[in-house]
Amino acid sequence: GGLDSNLLAEGSGHASRTPTDHHSDDTMATPISKKRKFVADGVFFAELNELLTRTLAEEGYSGAEVRVTPTRTEGIIRAT
Repeated sequence: GGLDSNLLAEGSGHASRTPTDHHSDDTMATPISKKRKFVADGVFFAELNELLTRTLAEEGYSGAEVRVTPTRTEGIIRAT
């Protein structure tokens, strides 16, 4: 075991996890189906995890979490 350090990165206030949606709240001009939203969220997390794994492997990267709230998006990166 090692010491877990949490790095909290505040987002730009976007409530969506999809990189193509630039709205600041959950209301969108074109609604997205629940299936499509789950798939988009999964793809986003997989790509984020791959990027962080490659970038932070030497620093002991052990996982990431994305929290979306109406006011901001937070990214928590776990490393040992």
